[in-house]
Amino acid sequence: MRVLIPKPPYTYTGRIIDAQRDQSPFLVVDRLDMDTAQGIFETANSGKQVLTQHNTILRGASIIDDLINQGVNADLMDIPVWVVTVKRLTALCPECRVPTHLYPAEVNPFTWQHLDDDTRQAVITGHFYRSGRCAHCQNNGRAGEILGFDIFHYEPNHPSRGRTLISIEYIISS
Repeated sequence: MRVLIPKPPYTYTGRIIDAQRDQSPFLVVDRLDMDTAQGIFETANSGKQVLTQHNTILRGASIIDDLINQGVNADLMDIPVWVVTVKRLTALCPECRVPTHLYPAEVNPFTWQHLDDDTRQAVITGHFYRSGRCAHCQNNGRAGEILGFDIFHYEPNHPSRGRTLISIEYIISS
């Protein structure tokens, strides 16, 4: 492993270009922004696997669209990309949450069609809760946090540009 720190006189772009010449099959860049995007996608197109993070309120294909709108060469986006969005969500209060049933018709149809049979069965037979009210949560039904994930596989040649494998919308709405 080699660590390339972008301290002056080096730049992020210069260090990413240096990493392209490296023999390792993997590159980790601590940020994806307009200064680093071009080099990151050029590196990915050269065959290296790249892991990076991008601070944004967007998720899924919207991130790809936003990068292109900001000036990243769309031709460099002609590769499969995994977009993992992580969001902190307020959890249901464990003291007053109320058991409920989730019906398949309540699940986002796009999400439902991409679930395998075992996951569909788990939704049908699973244990779900809605918020209640108690003194512990000051009667708002929420206490603590959970992490919600949205996992999108961007495929440039796919008719819908890819597919969501886990949707954060499902977590937020349930």
